[in-house]
Amino acid sequence: TQKLYQADPTFVVPSLRPYRERGTIGTWMYDETLIPYLQQRLEKYKYAAIGEFHINGEQARTPVMQEVIRLAKQYQLILHVHSDAEAVRLIYEQYPEAQILWAHAGFELADTVSKLMDQQPNLMADLSFRTEIYQNGRFFPAWEELLVKHADRFLLGIDTYEPQRWLQVSNVMLWQRNLLTALPNDVARKIAYENGEWITSRFDNL
Repeated sequence: TQKLYQADPTFVVPSLRPYRERGTIGTWMYDETLIPYLQQRLEKYKYAAIGEFHINGEQARTPVMQEVIRLAKQYQLILHVHSDAEAVRLIYEQYPEAQILWAHAGFELADTVSKLMDQQPNLMADLSFRTEIYQNGRFFPAWEELLVKHADRFLLGIDTYEPQRWLQVSNVMLWQRNLLTALPNDVARKIAYENGEWITSRFDNL
C-alpha cells in the first residue's frame, strides 16, 4: 500500500489493515499483539483509514477494537468497517464522532442503513457486491429512496480481495455505469466520484 501511495500520492488513498497473515479475519480483534504493530505503522507512515476490517456485534467492544478506535481518534482516521449494523452502533457508542466507511453497506436492508445514516451524520457506505439492490435496470424502491436521500454518503467500489477479482473489473464497472443511469444526474455524480473526492481532500488536509 505504501509503495503504491509513494508511486502516485495523487491517486492512492492508503488504508491500514489489521491483517498480517491469511486466516485472521475472524480472530484479529482478539490478538493484542496487533496493537504495537498498528502503532508503529501509524507513526511511520501516513494513512487515511484503518481497514477494511471485519467485525460483528459485540466484537466491537474487545480491547483490541477499543485500541483501534482510540488510534482512529488520535490520528483522525476513517474506520473502514465490514460489519453488521450492531457493530456500527457499538463503535459510535464508543466514538460518537467516528467517520465510518461501511463496506457493502453491511449487506443490510435499505431500512436498516437509512435509520443508521439518519442517526449518524458521519456514516458513509459503499455499494460493492450489492448487485441485489438493482435489477433489470431499476433499483428496488427502498434503495432508490435511500440513495437519493443520502446521496452524499455512498461510494461505488470494486472489492479486489483476491487476484481473480481483477479479471472482473470491466464487468463490474459496466454494472456500475448502468446503475448510475437509473439515478438523477446530481445523485449519480456524487456517488460516482464527488464523494470519493471529498474523502481524498479530507486526507490531503490531515
